[in-house]
Amino acid sequence: MSRRRVIGALTSPLRMLADMALLIIQVRQETRTLAQANRQLTQYTQRMEEAIRRLRRHSHNMKRLAMTDPLTKLSNRRAIGIVANHEIRRRGRTRQPLALGLIDVDRFKRINRQHLLPGGDACLVALAKTLSACSRESDRVGRVGGDEFLLVAPDTDLKGAGTLGERIRSTVEQTSVNWRGQTIQFTVTIGFAVAPSDAEFSFDALREVAAAALAEAKRKGGNRCVIRAL
Repeated sequence: MSRRRVIGALTSPLRMLADMALLIIQVRQETRTLAQANRQLTQYTQRMEEAIRRLRRHSHNMKRLAMTDPLTKLSNRRAIGIVANHEIRRRGRTRQPLALGLIDVDRFKRINRQHLLPGGDACLVALAKTLSACSRESDRVGRVGGDEFLLVAPDTDLKGAGTLGERIRSTVEQTSVNWRGQTIQFTVTIGFAVAPSDAEFSFDALREVAAAALAEAKRKGGNRCVIRAL
C-alpha cells in the first residue's frame, strides 16, 4: 500500500470523528437556542395571561362601579331596577308574593341646611348600613336618587312587609349619627307595595303603588310605614 493510501486510510476516520464532534456541538448549540426560545415563549405566555387577568379584573371593577352608588356603596338606580325586574320574572315562575318598598328620609332638606351637605351624606351612609342590616339575605336595597331608597323583598306578603317596614323604621329612629361633634337623629317614611302570588304586574306598576303608599305615609306625618296591596 502506498504512503498516500495509508495516510488517507488513517485520516478518514479522524475526519469522520471531527465531523461528528462538530455536529454534536451544533446540535447542543441549537438545543440551547431552542430551550432559550421556549423559556422566552413561556415568559411571554405568562405575561399575556397576567395581562388578560388584569383586564378581566378591571372590566369586572368597571361593571361593578357602573352599578354601584358611589356614596352609599349600595346598588344604584339602574342596578336595583334590574334586580326588581329579575325578581318579577322569577316570581312569575314560583308564584310567590313580592314586596317593593320605597324609603325616604323625613325632612332631609332641613338636615342639609343645619349640617350642610356632608352632614346629610353621613346620614345617607348610616341609613344605607341600617337598611342592609335590617334586610334579609334575599332582599336587595338600592339608592334611587337623593334621599330615596328602594328595597326589593322576594317571597314577602303583606304581613312580612309590615314586619320588615317596622323593623327598618324603628331601627332608624333609634340610630344617631355623630358628625363633627354633633349628633344627628332622623327618621324615615316607608311605602310598601305587595303583589300577591296570583297578580300580574310590571315593575313600573308596582313602584307606582309603592310611591302612592309612601305619599300617604308622608301626609300622615312621616316616620311610619304604609303598605298597599297591588
